[in-house]
Amino acid sequence: MNRVVKRLEERSAQTIVVQRGAACQVIALSEIVYCEVMGRKLYLHKSDGAVVEYCDRLERLERRVDQRFFKCHRSYLVNLDHVRGCRAGQVFLPRGEAIPVSRLRERELVQALLRHMKERDV
Repeated sequence: MNRVVKRLEERSAQTIVVQRGAACQVIALSEIVYCEVMGRKLYLHKSDGAVVEYCDRLERLERRVDQRFFKCHRSYLVNLDHVRGCRAGQVFLPRGEAIPVSRLRERELVQALLRHMKERDV
């Protein structure tokens, strides 16, 4: 039981630092529902509805986050903790958002979701 509690505490303590100009902001990975890229800007959509915008590449962000994030489309990275379902090339999120899943990644997404659910029930 102690091992499970310790693992949950470590997981919730993980953060990333987002730099915008001279300012920087610390964001817990657990708060990020999904990330999307448009042009040269990344948009981090948080569970409280806020959106953090900054300049970076999705590939760099992908290297900074942990295994709970899955790249479901060339422009989207989704936090599997927040996924409520998937169907017909879309992932459904808590606030009713539906983000696209590329045809090539649909099967991989389902496998990642099942693996993630299994890990969470440790």
